[in-house]
Amino acid sequence: MPEISRFLGIVVLMYFSEHNPPHIHVRDNEHQAGIVDLGELIAGSPSASSLHDPACFARFHLDSWPTLAWPCGFDVAPETLYQMLTGKQPAWMSAISDT
Repeated sequence: MPEISRFLGIVVLMYFSEHNPPHIHVRDNEHQAGIVDLGELIAGSPSASSLHDPACFARFHLDSWPTLAWPCGFDVAPETLYQMLTGKQPAWMSAISDT
């Protein structure tokens, strides 16, 4: 599976012959791995409806934050990917909410 991106301890992988529902394969720096289904997030964003097409979905890039972003304006922050993968907040977010 080709590595598409590596940022903030998160590795994003995607097959070139992907299928619906829209998803990415994610591995974090703690070696937890899984599939992050973005279908519900995309369904909740009318501007992202084109991302149900695997060819459109594959056209993401990293913006300056770095966040996964698509030309239609839809984006997913690394902490959201981590939370969707592990079910918990990143440690740095927990530290902020404890203050």
